[in-house]
Amino acid sequence: MKLYNLIATGKSSLDDVTPMELWNCGNYKYEITAWMNKNFTEIEVLDTSYENALEKFRMMVNTVNFVGEETQ
Repeated sequence: MKLYNLIATGKSSLDDVTPMELWNCGNYKYEITAWMNKNFTEIEVLDTSYENALEKFRMMVNTVNFVGEETQ
C-alpha cells in the first residue's frame, strides 16, 4: 500500500489558474500533479531529493503554499 503525503499546493505560473500539487511518494520519489480539469491530470514523477523536487515545483507555480502552514 502506497502512502502519499501532500507537501505543497499552488497555481500554475503559466495561467495562474491550474491547481498544482507536490506529493512525497517515499524513497526520494516525488510527484508534481497539475489538475487540467476535473477529468484530466498531468503528473510528473521525480526521482530526486526533497530540495530538488521543491525547487522544480517553485519554478512551476506562482506561490508555494505548504500544507499545514497557516496563512495570515
